[in-house]
Amino acid sequence: MDIHSLRPRFVVDVDGEPVEALLRIDDYEKLLEYVRKLQMEIEQPINKSANDGLFTYYLPRKGVYARAQWSAIERSMTVLKGSEAANWTANSLPNQYRELRQQLIDMGILIEENRRLQFASDYKFSHASDAASVVAGNSRSGFDTWKDSNDRTLNQLGITG
Repeated sequence: MDIHSLRPRFVVDVDGEPVEALLRIDDYEKLLEYVRKLQMEIEQPINKSANDGLFTYYLPRKGVYARAQWSAIERSMTVLKGSEAANWTANSLPNQYRELRQQLIDMGILIEENRRLQFASDYKFSHASDAASVVAGNSRSGFDTWKDSNDRTLNQLGITG
């Protein structure tokens, strides 16, 4: 994200000095995503290589940002500590994901933090879609939602369920 492309408007005081900045919602969401990515990189540095298996899932409308590590050998997705999950679930969420979310809450792996759920520790899901659905609170294809640092999904990388 190029933060220099943001075009804020300013509220000024009687001397013409800016006292508040106003951003359009889409610019605010871009900035929020940028800040969350930076926070997670600072809080949990990971040794990255060109093909490290690190993926992200961002839901701007829910304000949720998650990072996960893909294991090609185990074909599993480990959601990393500090990642967020939506605090509510859709009525259409299949029971298997609803029960799994509740188990993670009961085990203290998902904890409530600032009106959303947060992973208190890394958690390995047996399938990328399980991880995506638990994070989103509704049914998702993990192979279409998790993206690498070049904004490519697992499917675009030729990794399928």
